[in-house]
Amino acid sequence: MQLITTRNKEISFVELKKAISSGNGLELIRPGDKFAIELKNGELVNAVCGGYVNEKRARFVLEDCLADKWRMNDTPTNKGGYLKSEGRRHVLEDILPLFPDELAEAFDMSRISKSPAIFNIEKLTYFNSEYIRAMSAEEFAKVAEPFIRRSVKNEKYDAAAIAALLQQRTEVLTDIPEKVDFFDELPEYGAELFVHKKSKSDEASSKAVLEQIVPVFESITDWNDENIMAAMVGLAERMEAKNAKVMWPVRIAAAGKAVTPGGAVEICRILGKDETLRRIHVALEKLA
Repeated sequence: MQLITTRNKEISFVELKKAISSGNGLELIRPGDKFAIELKNGELVNAVCGGYVNEKRARFVLEDCLADKWRMNDTPTNKGGYLKSEGRRHVLEDILPLFPDELAEAFDMSRISKSPAIFNIEKLTYFNSEYIRAMSAEEFAKVAEPFIRRSVKNEKYDAAAIAALLQQRTEVLTDIPEKVDFFDELPEYGAELFVHKKSKSDEASSKAVLEQIVPVFESITDWNDENIMAAMVGLAERMEAKNAKVMWPVRIAAAGKAVTPGGAVEICRILGKDETLRRIHVALEKLA
């Protein structure tokens, strides 16, 4: 899992403590952000912001200072637990004395916990998703584009338009490639995907919808959200059905997936008129 780094600039430990102590820590570092600490022996360890105890106090977790050889105890009985563990001794006696003096001066080292740190991935993922959603659309599009382009390599598909579908549906950036891979290439899928109880959709009704939507889509001269939506809503009205009965098979035909970031309208718009119609014809062959 890759967490986003919300700030990318050099700051001193003193500046960081001052910001946190004044209640402005989030302006510099957010839960899940990490920074490297150069030890006195020249080695680097990472400190990860594990969250804020309150608005003026943050907790940091040392990410990688425990090599595999540092187990809880020398014997498999685990006698003594964490307080007697070799791992705890390694941190307190081998790692902390190597911390730079400026770090010791800037932070209250007496608050170092005597209990093992709990790196709560679920909580960090939640924090990460909240900060992603709080970004401006432009900022998110910028950080998301490299992940979008891992699977959507065709430049005709606008990365910013795809990012707009993802922002409210993304917890971590590394989830993005799998979510949007259908844009570049329609995946293989079975006709059973057209069956959806809530939408009252089955293979027969989906075939009827797609056959009727083709000429309607072909008649659209300005391929945009409003016209695509009007086409599908209009068909639903003529069929005396709910909108979902039309939109479900169109989305399945366009994406080849049951779960997508965005609905039929947005996906069809990004794919373009010609590719949408091509994919609908592929679907009709599956439903024949």
